[in-house]
Amino acid sequence: MSATWSGTDTQCSRTLEFSIASNHHDKNFKNLKIKLGDIVRLYVGNKRVFLGEITTIERTGEKGSASIKAMDFMNHLLKSKTSRNFRNTSAENITRSVCKEIGIKVGDIEKTKINIPKFYPREEAYYNIILGAYRKASKQTKKKYMPTMDGTRLCVIEKGTESGVLLSQDESILSSSYSKTLDSMVNQVVIFDEKGKRTGVIKKDDWVKKYGIYQETITKEKGVNSKTAAEALLKGIEQSASIEALGNIKATSGKSIKIRDKGTGLTGRFWITSDTHTWENGIHKMSLELAFKNVMESVSVNTETEEQKSSSNTKTDNEKINKIIETAKSFQGKVKYKMGASNPAGGVSDCSGFTQYVYKTAAGINIGRTTNEQVKKGSKVEKANLKAGDLVMFKNTYNSGYSYGVSHVGIYLGNNQFIHCSSGAGTVTISNLAGSYYVQHWLMGRRIAK
Repeated sequence: MSATWSGTDTQCSRTLEFSIASNHHDKNFKNLKIKLGDIVRLYVGNKRVFLGEITTIERTGEKGSASIKAMDFMNHLLKSKTSRNFRNTSAENITRSVCKEIGIKVGDIEKTKINIPKFYPREEAYYNIILGAYRKASKQTKKKYMPTMDGTRLCVIEKGTESGVLLSQDESILSSSYSKTLDSMVNQVVIFDEKGKRTGVIKKDDWVKKYGIYQETITKEKGVNSKTAAEALLKGIEQSASIEALGNIKATSGKSIKIRDKGTGLTGRFWITSDTHTWENGIHKMSLELAFKNVMESVSVNTETEEQKSSSNTKTDNEKINKIIETAKSFQGKVKYKMGASNPAGGVSDCSGFTQYVYKTAAGINIGRTTNEQVKKGSKVEKANLKAGDLVMFKNTYNSGYSYGVSHVGIYLGNNQFIHCSSGAGTVTISNLAGSYYVQHWLMGRRIAK
């Protein structure tokens, strides 16, 4: 029997996948009676590390095994929606209120003591409401927050706290990789007024001197501090790293970890963005994706103003984008990659079939069937300006013969992550744009939903 326990620092529901022996041809074989919704617990030694519900059971007609997938109770907050009106309250009180509404118990949650004057989420996932409220508080506290589950209780922790884990090349690291790239660098931003007249420039002199100019532009908008907006566009060297090591259950997404690895030069404190722990043949191993900065998950919450609150019934662009992302993530790990297929709901698809289905189903937008069609839809977006819901296009992953050499496509989620139906993973999975493979094959972004 093997088991995989995994999670990421975005959409923070943890997953447990395992297989059990199954033989429905032999009457003497005692098959375990497992049903959807059954509760599953995972213990490592005497410590319970997972409590969740079975969401997927996959059996074949042949002798062998059944594959089981369970998700923790955060799944209810991710998949359920509500509309609420909040006035003069805090993120912690908003969290308690929405959790009570959906029947989720609340454990330890960070106290911000920050008053939020008005917050009117509309047809929004409970998870996004909680995260959106804490993001508002984060602007004043300067802290970063992350929802997580402790059994049946929702907790909100300060993201980036130390895990207490130290990995070194001599003891626990099995393999490692590290990459850095200038592909998304913006070291100078020119500010223009509404008439196209240049009014200012924001730049990083040391970056310009060392690497030359990588320039972006911005146009002044009423009510927006153009200097602050320009500074927000500056972007330096992107770095990414991954580690495979002997397992330690303390190393989970959202926590920080210390590494000493002479082979890659990775030394110091890093933040775990994705973790996958596997147990097989009595050996516990883990694969970690690492970030060089502690970044709070971004979220686009569909809200209404005071004036719109009683009159607006139209579906906003934010709603479309959220629906696109929600629909795409609902297929994670559930679709088998098959070249030429385009039926994610039926369990098989290739990359462009997956993006076509998601856009059509979630937003009613027809982007075409192939990457050759999709690379011509919408407007081109540079990597530095990507927004959630954009298509991300790659070239020369194989010889497609298509325009620009385009050969692979996914959907951008934010925080440098994208979701795609991958031939390498064999399913729908989430990957990082800063990974060396995706840096090498990057082509462009395309903005379809605005």
